[in-house]
Amino acid sequence: TTTTTQQQQQQQQHGSSHDGNLQVGWYHETTQGKSPLPVYLDVSYRIPEQAPDNEETYCILYMLGKNDKVVHLTLPWSSDFVQGMSVGDYIDHCAKHDAAATDTTKYLFRHTFQAKQFSMLEDRAAWEDGDIPRGMMPRDVPPVAGSLAFFDSVSVPHEVTPLAFGNATRLALAGWFHQEVATFL
Repeated sequence: TTTTTQQQQQQQQHGSSHDGNLQVGWYHETTQGKSPLPVYLDVSYRIPEQAPDNEETYCILYMLGKNDKVVHLTLPWSSDFVQGMSVGDYIDHCAKHDAAATDTTKYLFRHTFQAKQFSMLEDRAAWEDGDIPRGMMPRDVPPVAGSLAFFDSVSVPHEVTPLAFGNATRLALAGWFHQEVATFL
């Protein structure tokens, strides 16, 4: 069986990337019945107040608001802040801290309420604890001879479990669709 998860009503206008930036999380608005909004990581953000000849870039999380206007959820941060952990673990750590913080003790998010409404695209800790992450709906897709399961492996966390019986062979085919992304300096 292949276990997949699917974000409730996740079909958004922009999908798992926007303007070359990958989706890393969800913003869960408090309005009942409203679909969560994708949150993107821009790794080549330039602070507008910097001198034009300053080549330094930062990371920043954003979502698209009304009329596709970019809404920054975090302050810009240097990738140097990550210091040995993955960027996902760093963002998750800061979101959990900032959700409980006062406005003067936040690490990353602009506002405490934004940290509370943010969740990572894949909440590995919840899965490891045996919990279903917020907004996820598990689906079991049984292996059926001659069938094909097709999904976006970036936006749909998944697991392939061992064959329970028999000596059948299971094959997997993976492919990538590339698009222009932000350049690294």
